[in-house]
Amino acid sequence: MEWLLLICAVIVTIAVVVTCVSVIHLTKRVTRVSEEMQLWLVQVRQVTGEARDVISTVRDVAQPVQRVAERFGEIGERTAQMSASLLEEVVAPVRTVVAITRGVRTGTSQFVERLTSRFRHGRAATDGGIRYE
Repeated sequence: MEWLLLICAVIVTIAVVVTCVSVIHLTKRVTRVSEEMQLWLVQVRQVTGEARDVISTVRDVAQPVQRVAERFGEIGERTAQMSASLLEEVVAPVRTVVAITRGVRTGTSQFVERLTSRFRHGRAATDGGIRYE
């Protein structure tokens, strides 16, 4: 029976030693993982700081860009108003000139057509066909 107790004691001792070795390996791995996590956290903090800088820069740039866009909008409105005013002032006289030009052209063409048709048909250029020479 003593041998049985000795064998059990040896087995328990081996089990305790194996457990201790496993715990030591596990502790080393956890230590490595925690060191890597610390490195990652440092990198995340750096990236976060850079992102804050970028966001701050974008905020600083956004306001002047917005002001420039508003100015372009104002200039566009002024240009449209000026163009509308210019067209209102120019359209009426241009239409009048076009109408007068058409009237003169039509009148001239009718006059010339009547004048040429009078001489084309062999009629004399007299009133009623009587010549006064």
